[in-house]
Amino acid sequence: MVTSDSFRGIEDTTSSDGERWLHTCAYGDGSAGSGNTEKWIQAGHLQHMNYVARQLIRPS
Repeated sequence: MVTSDSFRGIEDTTSSDGERWLHTCAYGDGSAGSGNTEKWIQAGHLQHMNYVARQLIRPS
């Protein structure tokens, strides 16, 4: 998932907590295990809402 071209990454300050969590989970830098369903849904929602907010404030 994090190696996909569609993953927005964590290289800048606009990355969401969801993107950072997905990245640390993928590379084993986070806590043991990969969380539960609730955590994956939370990370996904954070990632998508952050993306929407960035699109709304982007100048035309």
